[in-house]
Amino acid sequence: MKLSRRVGTKPSDDPSLADDQAEFHKLNDELFGDGTGVRNVGKGKVYSGQGLAEVFGALKVAPDFDYTRPEADTRLLFVHRKLADGDLYLVDNRTDRDETVDATFRVAGKAPELWHPEAGNSEPVSYQIADGRTTVLLHREPWGTVFVVFRQATQATSRTLPKLVETPVATVEGAWNVAFEAGRGAPASITLDRLISWPDSTDAGVKYFSGAGTYTNTIEASPNWFKKGAHLWIDLGDVKNLAEVTVNGKPLGIVWYPPYRVDVTGALRPGANEGSIKVINAWVNRLIGDQQPDATTKYSERCAKRILRGDGSV
Repeated sequence: MKLSRRVGTKPSDDPSLADDQAEFHKLNDELFGDGTGVRNVGKGKVYSGQGLAEVFGALKVAPDFDYTRPEADTRLLFVHRKLADGDLYLVDNRTDRDETVDATFRVAGKAPELWHPEAGNSEPVSYQIADGRTTVLLHREPWGTVFVVFRQATQATSRTLPKLVETPVATVEGAWNVAFEAGRGAPASITLDRLISWPDSTDAGVKYFSGAGTYTNTIEASPNWFKKGAHLWIDLGDVKNLAEVTVNGKPLGIVWYPPYRVDVTGALRPGANEGSIKVINAWVNRLIGDQQPDATTKYSERCAKRILRGDGSV
């Protein structure tokens, strides 16, 4: 017979009218006693009046996943799935800021990898193994998730990778040309001396525009940027709500959550580069425009009809 353990609060009553209440109270007292402490019952134990965390601590059972808390409200959630050849953890940052933590997993003897669901790529990560657990330094963007995968057997108890150092090299200056999706009330294109949010424009067609607007500009890249082993990124800042980046005609992907950054390594070259950023915002901007006192054309209704007929796009 296996040794069993039970954790919980002593029941106060039996909700069934068909049960023998005397028998219920007799068994209840045998199992839980006065409802506090630890009680030996046969070959098992009953932990009454305690939570799982307290019981696991008493049994010296370490958490499956734990992490340091740089801030009082630092909060990560996780899901653990056992694989045929290892373990997989999905770790989720539940705050709206960057978090860097030491995350500890109840796994040993396997080198961890980080798998990024949005890009489909993976990378090694620094780690330390001690006392049957593996600690990984994790950096997550606001609301960011990552898979931590343990598959590759290792005899090494630690691995330290070079720390990534990011250095701003330039800001894209000069005028931006912005071409707007046709048929939604905005001009065909405008030129911006500086970047602004569309609702801040004095042109009502731009101010209340919803749809796709494509920014183009020339990016002057210095030869000093292209050092061996260096990666180059374009940081778009704050985007509402998603953006597709193209450099020299090469699509580099779509970003829809912070940080709005795109890896341009391999696409950017020394000298002049043609950059294009297609931004798509939410429909609420157009709905706000349609409610203005001087609105004469309900573009949101017109576009909805076009979508229903199948001759429009969003």
